[in-house]
Amino acid sequence: MSSLDITNVILQSVIGLLLLALIVFSLTKCKKCLLLYSLILLQSDILFWTLFGIMQVFTIDKPGFVSFSYLKYLSICYSGFLFMIFSYIYTTKNIKNLKHMVMILGIPPTLCYIGVVTNELHHLFFIELKFYGLTKYGVLFIIETIISYLYTLVGCILLIIHMVNQPKPIRKQVLFILIAFFCPFIINVMMVCGIINFHKIDLTIVCFALTMMFLTIAIWKYKLLNIIPIALEEITQNMHESILVIDSFNNIVYTNKSLLLNFCYNKKSLINEPITNFVSELRNNIVCNEFSTTILDAMECGTSEYLYGEFQIMEPEQKYYFAYAKPIYNLKNKLIGRVFSFNDVSGYRQLVEKLALFKERDRIAVEMHDNLGRTLTLLGANLELGLYEMENAKINFPGTSKDKFFESLNLSKEGLRQLRCFVSGITNIQVDKQKGKNLVECLNNLFSKYTDLGLKIDFTWNKKNFTNSSIYDAFIYKICQESITNSIRHGKAKQVKISLDFDINVIKLNIVDDGKGCTKIKKNFGLSRIMEYVSGVNGKIQLSSKKDEGFNIYIELPNNVELPESKEILKSYNEVIF
Repeated sequence: MSSLDITNVILQSVIGLLLLALIVFSLTKCKKCLLLYSLILLQSDILFWTLFGIMQVFTIDKPGFVSFSYLKYLSICYSGFLFMIFSYIYTTKNIKNLKHMVMILGIPPTLCYIGVVTNELHHLFFIELKFYGLTKYGVLFIIETIISYLYTLVGCILLIIHMVNQPKPIRKQVLFILIAFFCPFIINVMMVCGIINFHKIDLTIVCFALTMMFLTIAIWKYKLLNIIPIALEEITQNMHESILVIDSFNNIVYTNKSLLLNFCYNKKSLINEPITNFVSELRNNIVCNEFSTTILDAMECGTSEYLYGEFQIMEPEQKYYFAYAKPIYNLKNKLIGRVFSFNDVSGYRQLVEKLALFKERDRIAVEMHDNLGRTLTLLGANLELGLYEMENAKINFPGTSKDKFFESLNLSKEGLRQLRCFVSGITNIQVDKQKGKNLVECLNNLFSKYTDLGLKIDFTWNKKNFTNSSIYDAFIYKICQESITNSIRHGKAKQVKISLDFDINVIKLNIVDDGKGCTKIKKNFGLSRIMEYVSGVNGKIQLSSKKDEGFNIYIELPNNVELPESKEILKSYNEVIF
């Protein structure tokens, strides 16, 4: 064995060991995905290329040399095809047609390899395969080489196109992949064209030995296989939230579809544009307040702190957005950019405004009851007293004055009745119960008003031990009403689950929402009143919540008890107040 043979074996052994280490690392440490499997197939192909090349050196007879040559060309025929498939999976969003593409594009290399193994019949691939000396190649070799080069070039073009509009870390990742596979391709072209020629050393494999370190950097440092780039792209592009990423040079490096739809109606892309253009357009359309000024300044000049708040835009329609701003630091804690997300909360704001209207209507009803109701009651009482005293004094009413007295008295009673009907529209349970409806029917009427506003309410109850009338009906009704209001206003909930169980000795009410929850429960006026009412009837109440895990109210009320006369709190909740 000559010194060149020894050098060839050493170099190919190094690349083989490095490839084997990369394959083992990828399988054990990286995310299992289609991209990983395509890369392992490509690495395995080069590994077999190397392995069979080493076996050629150690072969002592021509039949063994020919056999290993055929096996080596199995890897060579499919190398360009496998690289193109890897590049396609890495760069393409839609891989639904991958199976058909593999079947169709895999036909040319398969036919070429069939030509290799049947070479003894036609000698179109190897005109003369020499055990020692220069091998002479035929027309089929030229066809296979052209096909392999075309596949490799297509893979490189896909990577280059993908690299153009990507953030800097992804561009570096793609660059290292290109170096790892394009440099050996160039060396192979030069060998085939006769520009460089070492008969006993496969310079393509030698080049792979040097460039595999770039693939190692792409996998290790730039996390090539931590998550599929296409999957990440798919996730962010389909998010409802608008995403905007700005680098340290104040250029836009990433946006998703939602941002373009919500803020840039006439543009297809903002990538690589200066952020000042986007900010100037947004500034003309945004309602000016303290937070909107702060968020625009953070976009234009940068920020080193987290920002969040709400702003409003006017065109093409009035919308409200909740915005987050977050600085981006590298591993050395150096500020390298910032990311912004905008969430459309227009529906929530409309819901809050409607709730505010309901609350204002409640306030007006109370004011009317306290003032106008009292006035009408006193007016009626004074008229009745006046009539009574005049009749006792046997005073004759001149003309139709007595009729006017009775007419005025009836008008005051009718006005009070109409006032009660109006205000009872606010206290819906009394109106519903006057119509013969039970508690469950009253609750369903209440829930339908909230579902019309976009809130989903899941209500379950058991019929066992249920009675059509209970001293707790209005109490339970108002607890549900208060809880739903809190879920929307404070928890920003989209769904509330309510269960009502009537056991023999206890009534159980459980209310759970999917709102943002809290780490510390603050007992507002509504919650404090609920707790006061529960304790007033010797019931039990439990409040629980965790951040981002919703809010839960669980109440137990003693069943089949008489209403104590001293429990004025409970009476005020259950009795009609007029």
